[in-house]
Amino acid sequence: MIRYVFWEELKKAMGNRQFLMIILAVAALSLLVPVVTPEGEMTNGFLLLAAAQEELEMYEFSSVAAQMQGGYFIMFIPLLTGLALLPVLCGDRETGMFRYLLVRSGKKKVLIGKLLTSLLCAGIAVMAGFLLAELILAIRIAPEAGKGQTVVSMAMGAFAYGAVCGLWTYLAAALIRNRYLLACTPYILFWFVNRLSTQLNLGNQENGALSFLIKLVNASYSLNLFLNWEWFWQTLAADALLAVLAFGLWMAVWNRRTDCGE
Repeated sequence: MIRYVFWEELKKAMGNRQFLMIILAVAALSLLVPVVTPEGEMTNGFLLLAAAQEELEMYEFSSVAAQMQGGYFIMFIPLLTGLALLPVLCGDRETGMFRYLLVRSGKKKVLIGKLLTSLLCAGIAVMAGFLLAELILAIRIAPEAGKGQTVVSMAMGAFAYGAVCGLWTYLAAALIRNRYLLACTPYILFWFVNRLSTQLNLGNQENGALSFLIKLVNASYSLNLFLNWEWFWQTLAADALLAVLAFGLWMAVWNRRTDCGE
């Protein structure tokens, strides 16, 4: 039954034009991220696409692709994944179908199905958009031999980052019903966390407990999940704990309600 709920929720999230627009927006966002040239100047993917072929010979594809996952990409992906998940997390509650879904399938199965859909849908949207940007960039800058594994790792990191952003949106949806506020909440939260982490230099903390807490709330660490194996298990454990907390919050909220989500 969980598989049925998951499949129905996945079709609801990905079977519309909005999901395609999110992928295109992620690709455009990746190409807008500032890239440092070998001379130390600033450019971006769109300017590189318009540059003369002679100017592109000094660029390495893997280096440019790695820089496309910074800046605007980290900042605005939580907003885009929030928009992608609105049909899953808000649609049933707005149309009044949530109570029938709970009665037919059961509370735990519905919430697990929505959790898995949030992870997969948000991850696919970000990964597909990033791969599309890389494909467009490869038209002008030829990928160097032997760097395919690095590019694949970056794409998998994009999936992980999108999935964690979707997880935070799922968590916020337990408390927030307004779709516009729900879409903006992860973006505001991540902006605050990134600013705090930068100002206090928390990213270089050696304390194990504090480092684990930072990885729990700062989703951008997931971008390096498959590039820095030293952080892999700690980051993965933090994300798994966040998923358990999100599901537990949903169960706690709905167990206290008598209106079936209406």
